[in-house]
Amino acid sequence: MFSKINRYFYKFTKVFAFTVLFILSVILITQAEDYTDLPLKFSEELILKEREIEIAEQNISLTEQLQYSQTGISSYYGKKFHSRKTSSGEIFLSNKYTAAHRSLPFGSIVKVTNANNNKSTLVLINDRGPFVRKRIIDISSIAAKKIESYGIPVVSIQTIIKNNDLQLAAKDSYFAFCLNLEPLVLTIDNLNILQIFEDFSEAMAILHELQNNHPYIDYCIALTSQDYYKPYPKEKRSYYLAIITPRTLLTMNL
Repeated sequence: MFSKINRYFYKFTKVFAFTVLFILSVILITQAEDYTDLPLKFSEELILKEREIEIAEQNISLTEQLQYSQTGISSYYGKKFHSRKTSSGEIFLSNKYTAAHRSLPFGSIVKVTNANNNKSTLVLINDRGPFVRKRIIDISSIAAKKIESYGIPVVSIQTIIKNNDLQLAAKDSYFAFCLNLEPLVLTIDNLNILQIFEDFSEAMAILHELQNNHPYIDYCIALTSQDYYKPYPKEKRSYYLAIITPRTLLTMNL
């Protein structure tokens, strides 16, 4: 009798222990799945955020290394220079956004800001000069009109220089030139492309119009680093009219 009871008790104990272990296993597996899901989601967001910060830091570093600035007196081309050949071989036209500088490479895009009124425009370097003391840049009539600089006002100029030592580091970069911001080195993810132009001055006309109508949006003219390094004016370029994304301004503290 007692042995039969012991056998039943032993079987019951085994079944009970197995049931308890089974229930505990299900609970632990369920909790493990829950805990596994949460960190994976957060990790993905964290990785994306860290990558975004890494790209921003690289852009900031390249921007600081490639920026060039200068302050001095600006002058503008008189009417007699219209249709004359420039040092780059291009014909000077007063209605084009071009300029002369003593040393910046042909094809450099320069932001020119009138110190008297803080108005800015962009010009493309295609000539040499001015060769008058204290004057640092000679701009076309239309560029002078945009910044109200008929005469010889003090201006600041900013650009991205061509640095062969950093060309490889910047190979996937875009050089962005704005009226509201300093020249920047960015990636394609930082830009919303609106339109593509082959002619810089055509892009500039639209840029000024858009910026006047929407002053709080950061429009720019951007081009790839590969295009920027091409011999100018021998090889064609693509100029991208774009908007710099607000997220870019936050991550780069602009």
